[in-house]
Amino acid sequence: ANVALSLISGVFGGLLVGLQRFELHNSIALTVMCLRAIATVVALLHGYGLVSLALIQLGSSALELIFGIFLSRRLYPEVQIAFDKFDRAHVALIFSFGIFAFLLQISNYLIYYTDALVIGTFLPVGMITFFAIAGNLTIYARELVGGFSRTMTPLASKLEAETGHNSLQETTLRSARYCTLLMLPIFVTFMLRGHLFIGLWMGPSYADLSGRVLWILSLPWFVGASASVSAGVILGIGEHKKVVPVALADGFGNLILSIILAKPMGVIGVAWGTAIPNIAVSVLFWPWYIRKGMPRILRI
Repeated sequence: ANVALSLISGVFGGLLVGLQRFELHNSIALTVMCLRAIATVVALLHGYGLVSLALIQLGSSALELIFGIFLSRRLYPEVQIAFDKFDRAHVALIFSFGIFAFLLQISNYLIYYTDALVIGTFLPVGMITFFAIAGNLTIYARELVGGFSRTMTPLASKLEAETGHNSLQETTLRSARYCTLLMLPIFVTFMLRGHLFIGLWMGPSYADLSGRVLWILSLPWFVGASASVSAGVILGIGEHKKVVPVALADGFGNLILSIILAKPMGVIGVAWGTAIPNIAVSVLFWPWYIRKGMPRILRI
Protein backbone atom coordinates (compact mmCIF):
# COMPACT_ATOMS: atom_id res chain seq x y z
CA ALA A 1 0.00 0.00 0.00
CA ASN A 2 2.85 2.36 0.81
CA VAL A 3 4.51 1.71 -2.55
CA ALA A 4 1.20 2.27 -4.34
CA LEU A 5 0.67 5.61 -2.60
CA SER A 6 4.27 6.62 -3.31
CA LEU A 7 3.82 5.97 -7.03
CA ILE A 8 0.73 8.18 -7.15
CA SER A 9 2.37 10.82 -4.97
CA GLY A 10 5.34 10.89 -7.35
CA VAL A 11 3.09 12.18 -10.11
CA PHE A 12 2.17 15.29 -8.15
CA GLY A 13 5.68 15.71 -6.84
CA GLY A 14 6.88 15.53 -10.43
CA LEU A 15 4.40 18.25 -11.37
CA LEU A 16 5.93 20.57 -8.76
CA VAL A 17 9.40 19.75 -10.06
CA GLY A 18 8.26 20.38 -13.62
CA LEU A 19 7.04 23.81 -12.55
CA GLN A 20 10.48 24.33 -10.90
CA ARG A 21 8.90 24.86 -7.49
CA PHE A 22 11.64 22.92 -5.76
CA GLU A 23 11.19 24.85 -2.53
CA LEU A 24 7.64 23.50 -2.22
CA HIS A 25 8.61 19.98 -3.24
CA ASN A 26 11.45 19.91 -0.70
CA SER A 27 9.33 21.54 2.00
CA ILE A 28 6.79 18.74 1.70
CA ALA A 29 9.54 16.11 1.91
CA LEU A 30 11.17 17.74 4.94
CA THR A 31 7.88 18.26 6.76
CA VAL A 32 6.78 14.66 6.26
CA MET A 33 10.24 13.39 7.19
CA CYS A 34 10.24 15.31 10.48
CA LEU A 35 6.72 14.19 11.38
CA ARG A 36 7.62 10.58 10.54
CA ALA A 37 10.74 10.77 12.73
CA ILE A 38 8.76 12.18 15.67
CA ALA A 39 6.04 9.54 15.29
CA THR A 40 8.65 6.78 15.07
CA VAL A 41 10.38 7.90 18.28
CA VAL A 42 7.06 8.18 20.12
CA ALA A 43 5.98 4.73 18.93
CA LEU A 44 9.25 3.11 20.00
CA LEU A 45 9.22 4.83 23.41
CA HIS A 46 5.71 3.42 24.02
CA GLY A 47 6.75 -0.09 23.06
CA TYR A 48 4.97 -0.42 19.73
CA GLY A 49 6.37 -2.86 17.19
CA LEU A 50 7.14 -3.19 13.50
CA VAL A 51 3.52 -3.09 12.36
CA SER A 52 3.10 0.31 13.99
CA LEU A 53 6.27 1.57 12.26
CA ALA A 54 4.92 0.32 8.94
CA LEU A 55 1.63 2.14 9.56
CA ILE A 56 3.58 5.33 10.32
CA GLN A 57 5.38 4.95 6.99
CA LEU A 58 2.04 4.43 5.23
CA GLY A 59 0.55 7.48 6.94
CA SER A 60 3.57 9.55 5.91
CA SER A 61 3.09 8.59 2.27
CA ALA A 62 -0.61 9.44 2.48
CA LEU A 63 0.22 12.84 4.00
CA GLU A 64 2.78 13.52 1.28
CA LEU A 65 0.17 12.64 -1.35
CA ILE A 66 -2.38 15.02 0.20
CA PHE A 67 0.14 17.88 0.27
CA GLY A 68 1.15 17.15 -3.31
CA ILE A 69 -2.43 17.15 -4.61
CA PHE A 70 -3.29 20.35 -2.78
CA LEU A 71 -0.26 22.33 -4.00
CA SER A 72 -0.51 20.94 -7.53
CA ARG A 73 -4.12 22.04 -7.81
CA ARG A 74 -3.25 25.47 -6.45
CA LEU A 75 -0.31 26.03 -8.80
CA TYR A 76 -1.72 24.27 -11.85
CA PRO A 77 -5.54 24.41 -11.75
CA GLU A 78 -5.76 22.84 -15.19
CA VAL A 79 -4.79 19.43 -13.79
CA GLN A 80 -7.78 17.09 -13.58
CA ILE A 81 -8.14 13.62 -12.10
CA ALA A 82 -10.77 11.55 -13.90
CA PHE A 83 -10.90 8.01 -15.28
CA ASP A 84 -12.71 9.16 -18.42
CA LYS A 85 -9.63 11.23 -19.40
CA PHE A 86 -7.70 8.06 -20.28
CA ASP A 87 -6.08 8.40 -23.71
CA ARG A 88 -3.96 5.76 -25.45
CA ALA A 89 -1.90 8.45 -27.14
CA HIS A 90 -0.95 9.90 -23.76
CA VAL A 91 0.01 6.46 -22.45
CA ALA A 92 2.19 5.85 -25.51
CA LEU A 93 3.87 9.23 -25.03
CA ILE A 94 4.59 8.51 -21.36
CA PHE A 95 6.00 5.06 -22.11
CA SER A 96 8.10 6.24 -25.05
CA PHE A 97 9.86 8.58 -22.65
CA GLY A 98 9.66 6.59 -19.45
CA ILE A 99 10.89 3.21 -20.67
CA PHE A 100 14.30 4.62 -21.55
CA ALA A 101 14.47 6.58 -18.30
CA PHE A 102 13.66 3.30 -16.56
CA LEU A 103 16.52 1.55 -18.37
CA LEU A 104 18.89 4.31 -17.27
CA GLN A 105 17.76 3.72 -13.70
CA ILE A 106 18.39 0.00 -14.13
CA SER A 107 21.96 0.78 -15.18
CA ASN A 108 22.42 2.82 -11.99
CA TYR A 109 21.26 -0.12 -9.90
CA LEU A 110 23.69 -2.41 -11.71
CA ILE A 111 26.50 0.04 -10.96
CA TYR A 112 25.78 0.86 -7.34
CA TYR A 113 23.74 -1.99 -5.87
CA THR A 114 25.17 -5.28 -7.21
CA ASP A 115 28.48 -5.06 -5.37
CA ALA A 116 27.08 -6.56 -2.18
CA LEU A 117 25.76 -9.50 -4.20
CA VAL A 118 29.17 -10.05 -5.80
CA ILE A 119 30.96 -9.83 -2.44
CA GLY A 120 28.49 -12.20 -0.76
CA THR A 121 28.90 -14.71 -3.59
CA PHE A 122 32.68 -14.74 -4.01
CA LEU A 123 34.05 -13.43 -0.69
CA PRO A 124 33.28 -13.88 3.02
CA VAL A 125 29.95 -12.27 3.83
CA GLY A 126 31.58 -10.08 6.49
CA MET A 127 33.41 -8.20 3.76
CA ILE A 128 30.10 -6.63 2.72
CA THR A 129 30.27 -4.42 5.81
CA PHE A 130 33.67 -2.99 4.88
CA PHE A 131 32.42 -2.18 1.40
CA ALA A 132 29.02 -0.85 2.51
CA ILE A 133 30.55 1.68 4.93
CA ALA A 134 32.45 3.38 2.11
CA GLY A 135 29.64 2.85 -0.38
CA ASN A 136 27.10 4.59 1.84
CA LEU A 137 29.31 7.66 2.15
CA THR A 138 29.59 7.95 -1.63
CA ILE A 139 25.83 7.44 -1.95
CA TYR A 140 25.26 10.44 0.32
CA ALA A 141 27.68 12.47 -1.80
CA ARG A 142 25.97 11.38 -5.03
CA GLU A 143 22.68 12.64 -3.63
CA LEU A 144 24.19 16.13 -3.62
CA VAL A 145 25.18 15.69 -7.26
CA GLY A 146 21.68 14.42 -7.95
CA GLY A 147 20.31 17.69 -6.60
CA PHE A 148 22.06 19.49 -9.45
CA SER A 149 21.06 17.04 -12.17
CA ARG A 150 17.41 16.86 -11.10
CA THR A 151 17.01 20.61 -11.20
CA MET A 152 18.60 20.70 -14.66
CA THR A 153 15.96 18.43 -16.19
CA PRO A 154 12.95 20.80 -16.03
CA LEU A 155 15.21 23.81 -16.54
CA ALA A 156 16.59 22.31 -19.75
CA SER A 157 13.07 21.72 -21.05
CA LYS A 158 12.15 25.32 -20.33
CA LEU A 159 15.30 26.80 -21.86
CA GLU A 160 15.01 24.72 -25.02
CA ALA A 161 11.42 25.83 -25.50
CA GLU A 162 11.89 29.50 -24.64
CA THR A 163 15.42 30.57 -25.56
CA GLY A 164 16.94 27.87 -27.76
CA HIS A 165 20.20 26.01 -27.50
CA ASN A 166 22.58 28.92 -26.90
CA SER A 167 21.20 29.65 -23.45
CA LEU A 168 20.99 25.91 -22.77
CA GLN A 169 24.68 25.51 -23.62
CA GLU A 170 25.74 28.33 -21.31
CA THR A 171 23.58 27.13 -18.43
CA THR A 172 24.75 23.53 -18.77
CA LEU A 173 28.43 24.43 -18.74
CA ARG A 174 28.02 26.81 -15.81
CA SER A 175 26.05 24.25 -13.81
CA ALA A 176 28.61 21.52 -14.52
CA ARG A 177 31.38 23.78 -13.24
CA TYR A 178 29.42 24.74 -10.13
CA CYS A 179 28.59 21.11 -9.41
CA THR A 180 32.23 20.03 -9.69
CA LEU A 181 33.35 22.98 -7.58
CA LEU A 182 30.80 22.17 -4.87
CA MET A 183 31.86 18.53 -4.78
CA LEU A 184 35.59 19.29 -4.63
CA PRO A 185 35.83 19.88 -0.84
CA ILE A 186 33.89 16.67 -0.14
CA PHE A 187 36.10 14.73 -2.56
CA VAL A 188 39.31 16.06 -1.00
CA THR A 189 37.99 15.26 2.49
CA PHE A 190 37.15 11.69 1.46
CA MET A 191 40.58 11.22 -0.08
CA LEU A 192 42.62 12.73 2.77
CA ARG A 193 40.53 12.13 5.88
CA GLY A 194 38.02 9.47 4.92
CA HIS A 195 39.76 6.66 6.77
CA LEU A 196 40.00 8.77 9.94
CA PHE A 197 36.29 9.55 9.82
CA ILE A 198 35.43 5.89 9.31
CA GLY A 199 37.64 5.00 12.28
CA LEU A 200 35.78 7.46 14.51
CA TRP A 201 32.39 6.49 13.09
CA MET A 202 32.57 2.69 12.91
CA GLY A 203 35.72 1.84 14.85
CA PRO A 204 39.46 1.54 14.15
CA SER A 205 39.14 -1.97 12.72
CA TYR A 206 37.21 -0.61 9.74
CA ALA A 207 39.36 2.44 9.05
CA ASP A 208 42.05 0.98 6.79
CA LEU A 209 40.14 -1.30 4.42
CA SER A 210 36.95 0.77 4.21
CA GLY A 211 39.10 3.89 3.82
CA ARG A 212 40.82 2.40 0.78
CA VAL A 213 37.47 1.40 -0.70
CA LEU A 214 36.20 4.95 -0.11
CA TRP A 215 39.27 6.36 -1.88
CA ILE A 216 38.55 4.21 -4.96
CA LEU A 217 34.78 4.82 -5.04
CA SER A 218 35.28 8.57 -4.68
CA LEU A 219 37.11 8.79 -8.01
CA PRO A 220 34.17 7.90 -10.33
CA TRP A 221 31.76 9.90 -8.20
CA PHE A 222 33.84 13.08 -8.50
CA VAL A 223 34.78 12.82 -12.21
CA GLY A 224 31.15 11.98 -12.97
CA ALA A 225 29.70 15.08 -11.27
CA SER A 226 29.68 17.18 -14.45
CA ALA A 227 28.48 14.20 -16.50
CA SER A 228 25.50 13.90 -14.16
CA VAL A 229 24.52 17.48 -14.99
CA SER A 230 24.77 16.72 -18.71
CA ALA A 231 22.64 13.62 -18.22
CA GLY A 232 19.97 15.73 -16.53
CA VAL A 233 19.97 18.12 -19.49
CA ILE A 234 19.65 15.30 -22.01
CA LEU A 235 16.74 13.86 -20.04
CA GLY A 236 15.06 17.26 -19.99
CA ILE A 237 15.16 17.62 -23.79
CA GLY A 238 14.17 14.00 -24.44
CA GLU A 239 17.49 12.86 -25.91
CA HIS A 240 18.23 10.20 -23.30
CA LYS A 241 17.30 7.26 -25.54
CA LYS A 242 20.66 7.41 -27.32
CA VAL A 243 22.73 7.02 -24.15
CA VAL A 244 20.88 3.95 -22.85
CA PRO A 245 23.23 1.40 -24.54
CA VAL A 246 26.29 3.10 -23.03
CA ALA A 247 24.68 3.28 -19.59
CA LEU A 248 23.74 -0.41 -19.69
CA ALA A 249 27.24 -1.31 -20.91
CA ASP A 250 28.60 0.64 -17.94
CA GLY A 251 26.34 -1.28 -15.57
CA PHE A 252 27.08 -4.75 -16.96
CA GLY A 253 30.77 -3.88 -17.32
CA ASN A 254 30.82 -3.00 -13.63
CA LEU A 255 29.18 -6.30 -12.72
CA ILE A 256 31.48 -8.43 -14.87
CA LEU A 257 34.69 -6.64 -13.88
CA SER A 258 33.77 -6.79 -10.20
CA ILE A 259 33.29 -10.56 -10.50
CA ILE A 260 36.64 -10.95 -12.27
CA LEU A 261 38.56 -8.88 -9.72
CA ALA A 262 36.77 -10.12 -6.58
CA LYS A 263 38.80 -13.29 -6.09
CA PRO A 264 42.33 -11.97 -6.67
CA MET A 265 41.87 -8.54 -5.01
CA GLY A 266 38.98 -8.92 -2.56
CA VAL A 267 36.75 -5.92 -1.84
CA ILE A 268 39.41 -3.65 -3.34
CA GLY A 269 38.91 -5.47 -6.64
CA VAL A 270 35.13 -5.07 -6.41
CA ALA A 271 35.65 -1.34 -5.82
CA TRP A 272 37.90 -1.06 -8.88
CA GLY A 273 35.36 -3.07 -10.87
CA THR A 274 32.83 -0.37 -10.04
CA ALA A 275 35.18 2.56 -10.58
CA ILE A 276 36.92 1.71 -13.87
CA PRO A 277 33.87 1.48 -16.21
CA ASN A 278 32.28 4.53 -14.55
CA ILE A 279 35.41 6.64 -14.92
CA ALA A 280 35.78 5.55 -18.55
CA VAL A 281 32.21 6.60 -19.39
CA SER A 282 32.50 9.93 -17.56
CA VAL A 283 35.89 10.87 -19.00
CA LEU A 284 35.71 9.40 -22.51
CA PHE A 285 32.06 9.10 -23.54
CA TRP A 286 30.29 12.15 -22.11
CA PRO A 287 32.72 14.83 -23.39
CA TRP A 288 32.65 13.20 -26.85
CA TYR A 289 28.88 12.82 -26.85
CA ILE A 290 28.20 16.42 -25.86
CA ARG A 291 30.78 17.74 -28.31
CA LYS A 292 30.29 15.45 -31.32
CA GLY A 293 27.25 13.30 -30.76
CA MET A 294 24.89 16.19 -30.08
CA PRO A 295 26.34 19.24 -31.85
CA ARG A 296 22.96 20.84 -32.19
CA ILE A 297 22.65 21.15 -28.40
CA LEU A 298 26.10 22.11 -27.13
CA ARG A 299 28.56 23.36 -29.71
CA ILE A 300 31.70 23.37 -27.58
